[in-house]
Amino acid sequence: MNKYELKDIPYFLLVLLSFFPLMPYGIISVITILFALSTVLFYGKNVLEKLKSNRIRYFFLSIAFFLVLILTISYSSNKESALNEIRKNLNFLIFPLTLLLFFPKLSRKKFENTIKAFVASCLVLSVYLLIVICIYTYYNLHIRSLFDFPFRDIISGKTYLDLHPTYVCLWFAFSIFFLIKDIKNHNKKVIKTLYILSIIIFYAFVILLAARTVFIAINLNFLLLLFLLKNKGGIIKKIKYLVIYSIIIIVAFITIKRFGIIEYRFFDEVRISNLKEPKGRKPTSLSLRYGIYNCDYQIFKNNLLTGVGVGDVQGKLNECYKNYRTSAFKKRKLDSHNYFFYLSLSGGIFCLLLFLYMYGKNVFISIKTQDYLYFSFLVLIFICCLTENVLNRVHGNLFFSLFNSVFILNYLSNNHRNIKL
Repeated sequence: MNKYELKDIPYFLLVLLSFFPLMPYGIISVITILFALSTVLFYGKNVLEKLKSNRIRYFFLSIAFFLVLILTISYSSNKESALNEIRKNLNFLIFPLTLLLFFPKLSRKKFENTIKAFVASCLVLSVYLLIVICIYTYYNLHIRSLFDFPFRDIISGKTYLDLHPTYVCLWFAFSIFFLIKDIKNHNKKVIKTLYILSIIIFYAFVILLAARTVFIAINLNFLLLLFLLKNKGGIIKKIKYLVIYSIIIIVAFITIKRFGIIEYRFFDEVRISNLKEPKGRKPTSLSLRYGIYNCDYQIFKNNLLTGVGVGDVQGKLNECYKNYRTSAFKKRKLDSHNYFFYLSLSGGIFCLLLFLYMYGKNVFISIKTQDYLYFSFLVLIFICCLTENVLNRVHGNLFFSLFNSVFILNYLSNNHRNIKL
């Protein structure tokens, strides 16, 4: 291999890493390490040049909240848990460091290839899940019809991957917005048809897996984009998009009402819940969330400035859960179910504000540069953070830190004007 090909190794590893939805955790770790080491090896000598550019500001903007989390180890009583939490979230440091301080400029073609690799992996994952569903149906003849099928059970323990419905649907949602953006770049009807079919499959999985928060995030995102997009057709074109969107929503709700298990999660469970503290053996998921958020708030209120330390969050929550007259909290470990609460409980209000500041600046960049794919990415994750501790697992923090850094690198590489932070 010549010198040029060798220097392209980090880029190829970046594209390979974008297939992470199909990889077990061990493989993801190996490729991440290889990517980081090769990036430093091939581009390390240019790091001083990067330090003199705007990259250093975006780097510190991206990792500031995580540095606070690291500092909280000092006052976490459970040091082992604290170190495990930091290790689990190292992606927040690895990708801003390698991509923003070491990686060279990323051409638009390479940027799009990286996103396309991820979307392709999601499409393969959806086909794989469909195959698993067929196999599961064949070996479980007691399932009377498709409308009674426990689709969420397929994600839990029926595949070689440790998947969670929220993460799978979040990936599929981002893929939908990329396909919508990219479809206009193709004139062939075959490709357009494949794109539309892929969008339908991804959207259908969000409904079938009953990922309520992701479903809300997708549809809210559509509405936000209708207001933000500057179309040549003006108001007429926006009305056209609104009509298409309305038809999609109607079809989605008809589908939800047709599937008993899915309807229960979307509608029935909400109707029977009075948002009271959880009691008894089988409290609803919404009453459990009420109990969780109440504990989140009580701990946050008593540790406003510094939090309890990244290693003690779960322990404090478990202590609070003992106040409820239910065994549900003993059967499984339930975290804060809100990433903003997780940051507040770990590092206090300052840690939360640093994260929100970083997020706000990224949203500002996406709108100012009219990068609506980046905007959609940020909105999807932000909404999911409201109901899930979505960035505190490898599948979540890898997805965010990798592509957030890629989007920022794309902005720094291909935008001539510079936005002040």
